Amino acid sequence: MPPGMNHAWVSAYFVQKQGHAGVSLTFTKGELGDRLFNALLNEREKIDQELGFTPEWKDGGDGGKHWVSTSREYGKGKAKAPEIRDEIKEFMADALNRYVNAFRPRLKRLTDKD
Repeated sequence: MPPGMNHAWVSAYFVQKQGHAGVSLTFTKGELGDRLFNALLNEREKIDQELGFTPEWKDGGDGGKHWVSTSREYGKGKAKAPEIRDEIKEFMADALNRYVNAFRPRLKRLTDKD
């Protein structure tokens, strides 16, 4: 994500043992990460509406990483089952696409001002 991989990035994750998968936007620690997260937080209602779901917004506080995340539970031991593998892939692909479409232009706009 703009302004580069060092400040904001989208990740997809799969936690087989706990049976869930998700997508998150994470911000680097420090002044720039704080500024970007807080600017997006001011647009939270619009962003949540654009995403089509309500992600969790986590403020890392002073010196911590901030992130926006969504996940889906599949049940312990079930997440690796072949019959739901396609469902998990579809969820992750859709969530990744929504995150990129919602956050990339906003982050670009915020960093183009620098």
